[in-house]
Amino acid sequence: MAKQIVFSLLSLKDGEIPDEGTMSDMLVKRGPTYKGTASIKEADSTVFDVLAEEYPEPDESFTTEGLITLVFSTYDYDPEMLVAYKGGSITDDDMWAKPAYPPEIERSWQTISKDGYLVEIPRGKLRSKFNYEMKQDGVALLENTVTALKPRGAGVASIFMGKYKLPMVSAGNAQNITVANANLTGTASAFRGTISSQIWTCVQKPVAAADPGITTPATLNTAITGLVTGTYKFQLAVADENGFENKATVTVTVALP
Repeated sequence: MAKQIVFSLLSLKDGEIPDEGTMSDMLVKRGPTYKGTASIKEADSTVFDVLAEEYPEPDESFTTEGLITLVFSTYDYDPEMLVAYKGGSITDDDMWAKPAYPPEIERSWQTISKDGYLVEIPRGKLRSKFNYEMKQDGVALLENTVTALKPRGAGVASIFMGKYKLPMVSAGNAQNITVANANLTGTASAFRGTISSQIWTCVQKPVAAADPGITTPATLNTAITGLVTGTYKFQLAVADENGFENKATVTVTVALP
């Protein structure tokens, strides 16, 4: 197994918790995270010992795990984000209006590191506060603390952690044809989110053959034209919304009469 070294933040997203109390699959990427502010920490556990006067060893010992918190700050936030993070409303002239009473904000949270380590918190309670540094080297920050809570969905863990998986991609089955054109049929799915791009290219062709025509290279299904006798290889490369890429190839063997 490859060694896992988590470094730097690639993506931080949040979304409304679905009614069934599971991890949200409708996540939104917010403004950039201020450098040096993002962290996930687990507080120390607390231990309660039941002690008797007559002997030093505890009769019973109970351990309570420490809370897990996600902390981050952002300096680029709009009224829509402030409503999601602090409640309130947006006025007719696109200003954020503070609510009369602070609401309880709970959302699902997802972080992905640049080396592809995924953390998901299905239910996290958010506390946000302003920290305006009005000086030449200051930044108007929105400081956020998310506390992982027990999800309301049955059997759902409070936090999930693991390696982010590359998109799944298939370029279809190998083809043996006797005509100068064919159709390529690809499939792709993202581990999280959606596929954001796909592109077909010809990576191998017969010697001295002209480049084949790819009718719609930026779609999963496309026609190819201008084939001659010989062997071709076509590659389908895809990327998901988080920037992770994968590719697959298919062989097309042509034997023109």
